[in-house]
Amino acid sequence: MDWPGLLKWSTTYHDGTTEPKNVKMMTKEEKEWLQKAMEEYTYDEVKAMEVCFKRLVALETSINSSDYENTALELLNQLHDYTFSLDNAKNLCVFGGIGWLIDQILNNPYSKVRQKCALILAECSQNQIYIQREILRYHPLRMMNTVVNEELD
Repeated sequence: MDWPGLLKWSTTYHDGTTEPKNVKMMTKEEKEWLQKAMEEYTYDEVKAMEVCFKRLVALETSINSSDYENTALELLNQLHDYTFSLDNAKNLCVFGGIGWLIDQILNNPYSKVRQKCALILAECSQNQIYIQREILRYHPLRMMNTVVNEELD
């Protein structure tokens, strides 16, 4: 956080109750309090997306349970909502989501889950050279034939 910049902005746009010359730097405790307050009152979409992704990965251990497909689709819908933001689509790459999505497209036994993963992957990669390069690392054209043939069966 740019504390000197925050101080400068605050002294420029103060409410007039004190003179700007009487303003001093925040103490360590005041900085910690302000940082904690800002974290509590803001929504961190990246953290929420990462938690959702980790839940999806953990869910794989119960792939044979009766509610797996519905739970996975619910979590994939949440993940899809997060990735509407172009920056979040890039963040998905950072915590390994692209490789996981490709793995699900190829290996998940549930057709609806595979389709949702493919949709997320397709939408994340539209006009995103960073993500397109990440996807190319997995040689997607080799996999396309396999996926299409399985879906036609």
